[in-house]
Amino acid sequence: TFRHLRTFGEAAKLLLARLIYNDGLTTIFAMASIYVGATLGMGFGQVLIMGIAINVAAGLGAAAFGFVDDRIGGK
Repeated sequence: TFRHLRTFGEAAKLLLARLIYNDGLTTIFAMASIYVGATLGMGFGQVLIMGIAINVAAGLGAAAFGFVDDRIGGK
């Protein structure tokens, strides 16, 4: 509960950072589709394909750099 959150300072920081990070990503994803639709004149299908392509690229990048992190290790 919020009363007990003060006793877990690091958990509170984690939750706050996650809130801000997630909020930022959600805003970027939502606004990017509106931006490319209005500015570049893309239709719904093109925006959908672009969103899927960006997410696939992000997943591949995360997997690749996860492998690099496993090989090199965190500093």
